[in-house]
Amino acid sequence: MTRAAFAAAALLIGACSTTRMPDFHGVALGMAPRDVRDRFDEHGKFDVEPTADDYKMRFSPEHAAGVTTAQFEFHMGALVAIRAELSPTDAFARGESLLVTKAAVLRRTRAPESVHVDILARDCPTHHAEAESLVARP
Repeated sequence: MTRAAFAAAALLIGACSTTRMPDFHGVALGMAPRDVRDRFDEHGKFDVEPTADDYKMRFSPEHAAGVTTAQFEFHMGALVAIRAELSPTDAFARGESLLVTKAAVLRRTRAPESVHVDILARDCPTHHAEAESLVARP
């Protein structure tokens, strides 16, 4: 194994921890749709869209202060993906660019005006390849 490959593997192993994925504004992977609506700490409305595997809930805030948009994706009734655009001042916008656990991947992509967040379950058959690509992306 080359030094660069060893260093990359060490970083991935260090990032892949037993720590729990942080809740996203009161919401965690595995929740049911009702739990997401009840526990999401932003005010706004949800629109539901059926998909091939289950459905998505799109969130639109009443006042775009922290979360400007969010999409919650469900598979077999459980939350398996969160995709959101945040204001750079939102508390969840701060933190590591990549957090990997055995169960999930969190990727923050920063731009001058916003922060895009993807949180994906690694064991969901619909999202597995995408989750692993987030881990592999530099």
